[in-house]
Amino acid sequence: MDDILISGKDLAEHNERLQEVLKRAKDCNLTLNKAKSKIAQSYVKYMGHIISAEGLSSDPEKIQAILEMPDPENKQALQRVMGMVNYVGKFIPNYLPLVPQLSNC
Repeated sequence: MDDILISGKDLAEHNERLQEVLKRAKDCNLTLNKAKSKIAQSYVKYMGHIISAEGLSSDPEKIQAILEMPDPENKQALQRVMGMVNYVGKFIPNYLPLVPQLSNC
C-alpha cells in the first residue's frame, strides 16, 4: 500500500499539512504521481471504507457486493461470504463476528 491520506479540521489545516507532506517527499526524493492525486476531497474511499468529516463508514459498493454474492455452495465460498460480512460488521449494530465452525466439513 502506498497511499498517503492527509486530513485537517478545516481547509487551512489540510493545506498546511499537505505542504509539510510535499516538503518531506521532496526532501526524501519521493516522486508523487500528480495524475493519481486527489486533493481537498470531502471524502475518500480507502480499503473498503469511506472516510469523511462524519467519520468512518462502510462503502456502499462493498455492501452491494455482499448482497449480490451467490449463495455459497462450498466451504471456501462460505468463508468468503463470512469474511466480507465480518469486514463490514463494525457498522452493524449488535453484530457478533462470525466464527467459522467448519473444521469437520
